[in-house]
Amino acid sequence: MSPRLSWAPLVAVLVAACKDSVEPLDLAGPPASATASAGDNQRGVVGSPLAGSLTLTVADSAGRPTPGVPVEWTVSAGSLSQGVDTTDGDGRSMVSWTLPSTPGVYTAAGTAAGLAAVTFTATAQPVAGDIVFRFIDAGGYHACGITTTEQLLCWGYNADGQLGIGSTAMVLSPTLIPGDYRYRRVAGGFYHACAFTLASEAWCWGNNADGRLGNGSVATQSTAPVAVMTAQSIDTLRGDTVVVGSVRLLVQDLAAGEAHTCAVDLVQKVWCWGRNSEGQLGRGDFTSSFAPTPVNTELFKEVGVGGLHTCGITVNGAGRCWGYNVAGQLGNGSTASSSTPVAVPGAFRTDPLVIFHSPDPDFPLPPGPFVAAGYDHSCAIAAGGPTLCWGLNENGQLGDGTTASHASPVVVAGGHAFAAVTAGLRHTCALDTNGAAFCWGDDTYGELGDGTTTSSSSPVAVAGGIQFAYLKAGELSTCGVTSTGAAYCWGNNEYGQLGDGTTTNSAVPVKIAFQP
Repeated sequence: MSPRLSWAPLVAVLVAACKDSVEPLDLAGPPASATASAGDNQRGVVGSPLAGSLTLTVADSAGRPTPGVPVEWTVSAGSLSQGVDTTDGDGRSMVSWTLPSTPGVYTAAGTAAGLAAVTFTATAQPVAGDIVFRFIDAGGYHACGITTTEQLLCWGYNADGQLGIGSTAMVLSPTLIPGDYRYRRVAGGFYHACAFTLASEAWCWGNNADGRLGNGSVATQSTAPVAVMTAQSIDTLRGDTVVVGSVRLLVQDLAAGEAHTCAVDLVQKVWCWGRNSEGQLGRGDFTSSFAPTPVNTELFKEVGVGGLHTCGITVNGAGRCWGYNVAGQLGNGSTASSSTPVAVPGAFRTDPLVIFHSPDPDFPLPPGPFVAAGYDHSCAIAAGGPTLCWGLNENGQLGDGTTASHASPVVVAGGHAFAAVTAGLRHTCALDTNGAAFCWGDDTYGELGDGTTTSSSSPVAVAGGIQFAYLKAGELSTCGVTSTGAAYCWGNNEYGQLGDGTTTNSAVPVKIAFQP
């Protein structure tokens, strides 16, 4: 009989061997670092969630992911999917960020317990993708532009609702005007703006003192576009003019000034509305109008609106101005104001001999403008010849090499062949036949764009060698768009009217935000 075997010693040996072969668990130590591992520097459309989550990863001193660490999330604007989170098994905390409704650059931060905050940056832009401009216009302390997709964007000062975005919040970069309308042209006044659609319907928004919005309303302002209506009949209520029965005004040219607006309709008749204290509506009286009224029986090619006066060129090339004339800005050789159009001596351009290449071939830019009205001065391009200016010249805004005012047209110095002219508060700019920009007059804020703040009584070249397809002078700034749809502004930027996301003045052209 075989002896009985005992398994006890063998079991003991196996247990000891197994015990010696097991290594201790590799547990992470206390959190030592937090990093942004995904989601930083994204771009998205205002009011929409970013495509990628903000992801923060916590690790110990050896770089091992640390789970279970509390993380507090905050955001400068917009909203987050959660405010407090805990890192997962991979040491990660993730949140979704919905951008605010106003364009700009914003920050979010994730703070893991005991560690420094980790910052994420995101850009909220008004439309999906890069913005390509078709048209641009500078107003008082704001500007507006139309994209190649016919969307209308504005930026800058907005206390009167002149950005048309439904609020009075100031924005430093292009902000989309909501709505389903598609726009062809826009005009910026001092504290209001107007535009017309692809269907030629005119709309205005902003300050409505004296009826400058032209919709028959006595409301003081509108932060969203309202339709311009021509009066069928007009009544007076509490001293305010109101429209009783009206139809939409259809236009092909539009200009906005300090407190009045004028447009050329589809049969080339000029209509004006708003303040009329100096006869700037051109209808023979001094009563303001809350609805468009016709100027006279002449037909006009285009119209320019200034501070308290208006100028236009008829279809036959005749110059006409009306309104305030203390500095000779009507150009008829006197300083007497006129509530009806007076003749400006000379023949002026009406032909489209120079048409710059448009950012959108389907919507060519208008030739010119051939006439411009600043605050107290005016300019126009003579038929087949020089550029002429008249009116106040204290800052050299007439461009004749002097600072003497003139009640009749004088030739702009330099012998340039200008194809378009535009006038601001105390400065003037023009484009030559190659699209090169020149400016003259006051340069306190760099509105001449030549890299200095030195005023000039004769044209100076705008820095950068940019070839523009369209140019528009605002009150203290200037903006232009190129044939490729790139838009630039320069000059005063106190309220973000340069559109580059800052409030820093620039004496050279700066590119507006959200472009390629």
